Amino acid sequence: MQVYKWPGNVRELENKVKRAVIMARDNLVIPEDLDLLLSEKDGKVTLKQAKDQLERQFIREALIKTRGNISRAARELGVSRATLYDLLEKHKIGKEDIK
Repeated sequence: MQVYKWPGNVRELENKVKRAVIMARDNLVIPEDLDLLLSEKDGKVTLKQAKDQLERQFIREALIKTRGNISRAARELGVSRATLYDLLEKHKIGKEDIK
């Protein structure tokens, strides 16, 4: 959080924290929940890292919205069930990630 530039200032910080609380599993907020698009080294992110993070976020949100229903989440995302299963494996998203 300290490396992120916060272009939206306090309003952006407030929105990110609210979102993180909603997206967090159990009582633990992890970096992905904050959706800050940061890498661990120097605050820079590659296009692939950004795409993967955004893809993972969309999948998690669709699964939360559909209460874990794979068919409905796949429709929501505009992909087949088989593709969604492949994406779940790629991003290592399990049932514990959609609480």
